[in-house]
Amino acid sequence: MQIIKVLATDSTNTALRKLYRENPDRENCCFAADFQKKGKGQRGSNWQAKAYQNLTFSVLMNNLNLSLENRFKLSMITAVSIIETLKEYDIPELSVKWPNDILSGNHKIAGILIENVLSGPQIKASVIGIGLNVNQEVFRLGLKAASLASKTGKNFSLDKLLNKLSAQLEQKIGEQVHLDFKKIEEGYYKNLFQYQKGSEFLLPDGFKKQGVIDSVSAEGKLKVIFPEGIQSFDIKEIKLLY
Repeated sequence: MQIIKVLATDSTNTALRKLYRENPDRENCCFAADFQKKGKGQRGSNWQAKAYQNLTFSVLMNNLNLSLENRFKLSMITAVSIIETLKEYDIPELSVKWPNDILSGNHKIAGILIENVLSGPQIKASVIGIGLNVNQEVFRLGLKAASLASKTGKNFSLDKLLNKLSAQLEQKIGEQVHLDFKKIEEGYYKNLFQYQKGSEFLLPDGFKKQGVIDSVSAEGKLKVIFPEGIQSFDIKEIKLLY
């Protein structure tokens, strides 16, 4: 996979989407920046990382031709691919917290933002943005964040990690994106934080309630079992407290 590196950009997702618009036939590639000025998270949130200490990059997967109703496959495959790669570096207690956070223990070490290019009812291409805390040691007070270095006491080569993660992601998506959803979700649930365990949730009305994660739909909605029954929630409609 071709890797394009720049010193700084507003957002690697935005930059890669621009490259795709200029050439829709572009092969799969990776766009990485040493410093991301306006990193994007889910639904307008920000991703902040210190320059030259972390990875901020986006991967273009072209010619996917995936049905829009199965769009959460991409998030599942991406999360599990990152976790499997980081396990090779002995990062402890890895899991994915719905919808897009990678945790080590109770600390966030990575975030995922997927932006799809549609052609009718299908996803033609996808730009997958990843922010990974690597060598940064200090984080804003009150932020439940950590890095690979703070979890292991080691420093990591950003270039080697970037090469490994981007290649692994391209391979896994290519192999799995058209598999049956059931096969994809099996691996996802094995790594899903608090799956089928009693947890406290913050609901849209501001109240807190105890529930149990039941499943995640192909569209990415979280299904939670409450005493009165199962309810489904979209991204940003519910928050798992931990």
